[in-house]
Amino acid sequence: MDVLSRMDELPINLTILQKTMVAKVVNTHVCKKENKDLDIQKMAKALVKKWKGIAKASGVGVSSAKKAPSSVNTATSAKNEDSKVPSKPKISRQGSGFLDVQAGWSKYTPIRRNICQKIMDMLCLHQGDSIPKHVLKEFCASRADEIESEMSELYCSITKKSDYMNKARQLAFNLKKNEVLRERVLMGALRAKNLVSMSSDDLATSEKKQEREKMVEEANDSRRLDWDQANEKKINEICGIKGDLLKASLFTCGRCKSTKTTSTQKQTRSADEPMTVFVWCMNCGNRWKC
Repeated sequence: MDVLSRMDELPINLTILQKTMVAKVVNTHVCKKENKDLDIQKMAKALVKKWKGIAKASGVGVSSAKKAPSSVNTATSAKNEDSKVPSKPKISRQGSGFLDVQAGWSKYTPIRRNICQKIMDMLCLHQGDSIPKHVLKEFCASRADEIESEMSELYCSITKKSDYMNKARQLAFNLKKNEVLRERVLMGALRAKNLVSMSSDDLATSEKKQEREKMVEEANDSRRLDWDQANEKKINEICGIKGDLLKASLFTCGRCKSTKTTSTQKQTRSADEPMTVFVWCMNCGNRWKC
């Protein structure tokens, strides 16, 4: 309630609504989803209605043709329809924001313009709620410009030109594959400065992170000196050892033919000779060496 009341007091115009998409966020996460507090829902709906009024007052979402009065006959209505002129300013206004952002790219070098375009294309893959294409395109262009500016500032040195290109490829690839990352960037949950400084592990999808963590865990596990003891059950399952074979030994007693034996090794001869194995039968107590 406190956040909504503060937002109600702010001087919000059409430009702010288009750049921040705050109306979409409030409408999606507060108005439409289940909320136990009805007062919050009511206040959020009133706030969204107010913002819609601001958009309509600026010429967005207003129909160019008004309904004819019911008392007017069919001939007069048809004549009025023929005399109406389509509203061209509305069409030009829809793409004006994107054209303004794109015009700002003219001061960049061709490489920087290509990077902005590539990042914008990846962000436009966002499959969110019903957002008008021109609004999404303008929003993605603005975000792409912010990301590229941070990259250019971070890798401004000539010697870091290769790092700049590598980071651009890395961001474009991960923005294309990671839908959650795209949404965080578009909604402003992840700033451009933080995005540029993220590593490849941070940019990866949750499935890729789990796969990498599993590989690291298996690599660390394989370095253990007691790996065979810790993974004894797994080894037995792979080799098909089960039942009585779990208690069997490598040695068979010559007296009772039992495989329940234990063995120890000792160096009884010179160092260049193999160790002597002493075996004891757990069934009949027979002992021998080999």
